[in-house]
Amino acid sequence: MTFRQLEVLAAIVRCGSFGAAAGSLGVSQVSITKHVKALELAYGGTLFERVRGKPGLLTQAGEELASFAETVLSGLDRIRRGRAGSNQRARVEIAASEAAIDRSFMPALARFYLKHPNIEVHFRPVPSALTSIQQLDPEQVDFAFLALPERPEYVSGQHLGEIPCALYATPELVQRIEQGLRPVPVIWPPKGGAVARIIESALVEADLAPFEPVQRVQRLASGLDLAVLGLGVCCLSRIQAEASADASRLQRIATVRGVNSYVIPINASQSEAAQLAREFFSSILVRDTIVGPTGVSDAQPSCTIAP
Repeated sequence: MTFRQLEVLAAIVRCGSFGAAAGSLGVSQVSITKHVKALELAYGGTLFERVRGKPGLLTQAGEELASFAETVLSGLDRIRRGRAGSNQRARVEIAASEAAIDRSFMPALARFYLKHPNIEVHFRPVPSALTSIQQLDPEQVDFAFLALPERPEYVSGQHLGEIPCALYATPELVQRIEQGLRPVPVIWPPKGGAVARIIESALVEADLAPFEPVQRVQRLASGLDLAVLGLGVCCLSRIQAEASADASRLQRIATVRGVNSYVIPINASQSEAAQLAREFFSSILVRDTIVGPTGVSDAQPSCTIAP
């Protein structure tokens, strides 16, 4: 259960529907539904009545969790406001993937506010792709955390490290591959580009050739749902796959090397508040997605596919 999931629940209650909550938070309705399903799985009960025309109607379990969410989020807001000591608070806008926001940044936000009560942080979910840079408005975003094979020369930024990524598939699909399924179905990034070349190299090294794209996705995080459905092998970061892997819905096949994490300034004029936020959340991202809780990069074992 994450702060972001509680924010989503509170937004649905406040706005009255999944669609309105999506508009309020600036995300897709599919993303809202995924957060609700994850909350229901973590809480162990249905949160909303499945009644046509009443998509925001809470069950008893939903009311209990919504009350808890309100308490937690209100407490977080009190920390941010009560310790400010001033009505003058700097605002910092950070763009990052939903996985990084949900699993790394939001759980650390209360700690950031305790250290920097005069800074208000807002997160903007974006795809982890170079095209995201061109779509971000310098007037609305201070800096972005993106996953890229390499940093182009025309983009300034700090390299945080290599992100542990791997090829994942359902245990059933892994078994079929071991039994000789060829070509191997693969959930593929947009045609061409460095990411596609990195994945292709990993597939060859893992003896998964020949292979064929069965579905193209604009961002690899979108491939998670398709991979869980058993449609193909997908390249995912550890932070994206960990919940499904822990639940044995996905099995790790082979390591993928060459995907790197960068923090890239979008607003050329970096304020002191932006610099403090950048330093803090960079360290969080390095700890969670690059080094990992064990202190050892890429610590998960891989299964072996017999040639």
